[in-house]
This record gives sequence, structure tokens and C-alpha cells, in this order.
Amino acid sequence: MTLTHIFLGNDTYVPVHDITVKQLQTLLKTALSKTSKAEFERKMEISSFDTDCIIKVRKQISNVKLRNIFYRLIHNDFFTRSKMFKFKMTDSAECERCGAEETTKHLLWECPFSQLAWKNLNSILDEKKLGLDKIVSYEKIFDFGGTACATLIKLKIINEFIQIERPKHLSRDKICTLINLLINTEKYIALKNQQLNKFEERWKPFL
Repeated sequence: MTLTHIFLGNDTYVPVHDITVKQLQTLLKTALSKTSKAEFERKMEISSFDTDCIIKVRKQISNVKLRNIFYRLIHNDFFTRSKMFKFKMTDSAECERCGAEETTKHLLWECPFSQLAWKNLNSILDEKKLGLDKIVSYEKIFDFGGTACATLIKLKIINEFIQIERPKHLSRDKICTLINLLINTEKYIALKNQQLNKFEERWKPFL
């Protein structure tokens, strides 16, 4: 009897000749009980996180920079003022925008300036008939079950939040400018990978 496929779990079988080193490493770690739970909820201080989003985002995003932002987000790996103060990298844990302690939750959601940015983004998503992707709570920031373009835009906004100088006024016009820059980058990647049709389908609401 010849081995043709290897079982990866979740009803997934991979042909022997197609299995990757990473998949084999994962299987071996599981067999040897060397795996550890990521504990995303604890890290992000949310009640639930759909780990299927990790695979979905990986498939959706070719932009390496924004993919990295996603992984930093779900591992709570942003340099907040609170974290930098703890490691004596700054002399204060206060948010430079509003004066409250800048934790990850504050940086991404609680700060009034972050709230304003999400409100402006939501109005744009509403306008483009992408209401299901709106950011209406802190937990919704970690929901990547929506469209690919909404996922990319959300990560682009988060990337703005973590700049050294935190943005105070991400108006609708500024967000539209960011979206257009993102679309241009995505189009360049699509042309390079000969996937222009996929790009046009993904960004149809904005083109």
C-alpha cells in the first residue's frame, strides 16, 4: 500500500508530494505535544477571536507590510506609550493625543481621536455599501470576516495609529487619500503578479 496523502486535521488531506516543511513541522509538534495555545483573547483583551481569520487574511493579503501589521495586532505587539514606559523607553505612559494611559485598547479604540477615525471610516464603508465591515466596537477591530478591501483598509488605518506621531485628525478626506494610496499599491502588486482581474473585482466598490 502506497502513502498518497497526509492528514492535517479538520478534514484536510494533502498529497504527499505537496506537503510543506512547515506543515510537517506542525504535525510533528502536535504528535510530540510541543504545541502551545496562542491565547489571542488574553493578549488582545477580547472575549472571542475566530482563528480562521488568520488563514483568510493570509489568503487575502499580498501586501507584506499590512500582513505584518495584522500579525502584530493579534499578538498585541504594538509599541504603546504604556509598554514603552514600562521598559523605560519614554518618560510617560500618557497618550500624547488625549492624556489618558495609552494601552493597546486605548490606542486603537478608546482614544477620542481613534473613535473619530473609525466613525469617518464607517461613513465611507456605508457609502460604498460595505456596512457589514463597520468598526462599532473594540472587538470588531479583530473581526476579519468581511471583504478583502475592507480588511486592507482597516489594517491601513491601524498602521496610521501606530506611527511615532499618532494621528489626531483622520478626516474623511484623509482616509480617502489613504485608501487611494492603498489601491495604487494593490494595483502595482496585482500587475506584477498578473492578477489585475482579481484586483478589479476586489476593489470594485472604490473604482
